[in-house]
Amino acid sequence: GDGGFCHIDQNNPLIQVTSFTGTSLSVSQNGGKSFGSFFNFGGGSFINPTDYDNNSGVFYAGFSDGAILRWAGLGAGRQDADLVFGFQGVVTAVTTAPNTADRVWIGLRSRGTGTSIAYIDGAASAAPSVVTLTPPADMFPGAPTHRESCDHRMGGCSGCLPGELNPSGDCG
Repeated sequence: GDGGFCHIDQNNPLIQVTSFTGTSLSVSQNGGKSFGSFFNFGGGSFINPTDYDNNSGVFYAGFSDGAILRWAGLGAGRQDADLVFGFQGVVTAVTTAPNTADRVWIGLRSRGTGTSIAYIDGAASAAPSVVTLTPPADMFPGAPTHRESCDHRMGGCSGCLPGELNPSGDCG
């Protein structure tokens, strides 16, 4: 089939989320025994990049040009979902930061500006702050996937995020 991404809450493994085409999501709240909740938010790419913040319980997904879907209260209903804007391009990767609470990294591709990387601080808050970084031209957008080392921050790229774009060096 047309599988996508799946997530198991690391703090509460009873919560599991599967994603597939066009931001369609299924939620299990009983450890995967059943997936009683199905939501089709539409939008985005055929398979949208996603991630789940185990600490805040918020799910993030690529959605449309310049926006990601943010969904709190999984399974409670669509009313708990909204969009975060503030960057340009198609979302190609999404990852929650392992060392900085409430931060989400996003890989972007834009026809006009090429590739870039953005992060959202206060991602689950009412007033998230978006910062866009521009990597060297020979990199394609990705998000941090290797959580064990800052040297591998950009697992979806041809190299790691250059130090000048990450002065803190904390993988946040």
